[in-house]
Amino acid sequence: LLTFDTCTRVIEGDLIEGEKVGLIRLIGVIAPAKGEPGYQEAIDYTRKLAVGRQIKVEICPERPNDYRNRLRAVVYLPDSTNLNTKLLRAGMARVLKHAPCHVDVKAWRPYMTDAQEAKRGLWKPAAAPTAAVAPAKPKSATSAPAKPKNATGARVRIRPQR
Repeated sequence: LLTFDTCTRVIEGDLIEGEKVGLIRLIGVIAPAKGEPGYQEAIDYTRKLAVGRQIKVEICPERPNDYRNRLRAVVYLPDSTNLNTKLLRAGMARVLKHAPCHVDVKAWRPYMTDAQEAKRGLWKPAAAPTAAVAPAKPKSATSAPAKPKNATGARVRIRPQR
C-alpha cells in the first residue's frame, strides 16, 4: 500500500510523523533510543532529510501497525531515495535482527557494515576526554573507614540489627 504525505516532525531517528497518516515507524532499522550514544545525531540527520518534505510511504502489507499502533513503513524521500537505508548508510541506525515485514533486511546489512568499517555515525570513535583529572587525595587517619566490599568488589550496605 502506497500513500503520499508530508513529514511534519521527527520524534526519534526511526520515528517520524506524517501530516495525514500520523506516526510512522521506519521498518527494518532501529536508531538509538533516548540516553544512548548517537540519539540526538540520528534525530538531527532524519530531520534534515525529511521534515517539511513530501514523502512516499510504503506501508507494510503484512502488519501495517506496531504494538503502539504506529504505521510501519518504508519511507521514500522526494528524490526517490529510501530513508530507511539512508539512515543505515550514514551509520545513524542498525538493521533489525529479524525480518520485520515485506522488506528483505539481509540486503540492507551491507549498508550498515560499510558505515561500521568507515566509522560513520554510531561507529565513529568516541572523543577522548579533554578535562584533566585531579589527582586523588591521600586518605588520612581521620577519614571515615572504607565501606566493606563483597567478593566481586562491589560495596556492601550493612544494615544495623534491631
